[in-house]
Amino acid sequence: MNKKFFFAAALLSLFGAAAVFVPALSDNQPQTAVFAGDEDEDEKDERTITVSGSASINAAPEKVEVYLSIETDHALAGTSQSKNAEASAKVIAGLKAIGIAASDIETTSYSLQELQEWNQAQSKYLKTGYRTAHSLKVSSTDTTMAGKIIDTAVENGVNRVDTVAFSLKDETVDALKLGALKLASAKSLDKAEALATGAGVQIVELKSMDESFVSYVPLYDKRYTYAESAGAPSPDGYSTDVLAGEIKVTAEIQATYTIQ
Repeated sequence: MNKKFFFAAALLSLFGAAAVFVPALSDNQPQTAVFAGDEDEDEKDERTITVSGSASINAAPEKVEVYLSIETDHALAGTSQSKNAEASAKVIAGLKAIGIAASDIETTSYSLQELQEWNQAQSKYLKTGYRTAHSLKVSSTDTTMAGKIIDTAVENGVNRVDTVAFSLKDETVDALKLGALKLASAKSLDKAEALATGAGVQIVELKSMDESFVSYVPLYDKRYTYAESAGAPSPDGYSTDVLAGEIKVTAEIQATYTIQ
């Protein structure tokens, strides 16, 4: 037997540990025995409880955005465009008259498209004219202005109200997210302690904690409540009252605690 092999085998027997023997390619190359250490018994025997914690905070909206459109149809493309420009100017002037700053009125889209209609007798679509559409976003930090913005815009030429969005300022969102995370963390500890008590064990310490998600979604509402008021009335004597509701910020975390 090769003397070097015999020596490596003897070492394996002497230390009683797992080993991997790598034979030499020639007598001039060293032979290597690699020994694996024992597993960490503390890590192997560690007991844990893993829980999730979630929390939500509601807040009143601080901003409102109203999305409106002015659409004009005409047989001629140029006339459709010019009529739309005239109507848009009137709408913007009306909004400024109720206190909306020019910087809070912006165009979100503008399009000119051909209109077609199916002709049954000819079994094909025929051109009927052109439609120009100018969409606007109107913003205000006074959330009670939503209804007045809609009424004023419609009175001056808007013929499509797309949606109303209520939201929060960026700094408010950041503060509420941190608050929701703190509450979620505290709830995770409460849950872990309840589980530990039920199982007859004790919480030792926090091993790890991860943020699962933090969500904030502006409130979009396409439903409008009509109520009699002193605002700009529609032909039937009613004006638009848009109810904001509250915005929810939600956070969820996952935590692991060691127990004994």
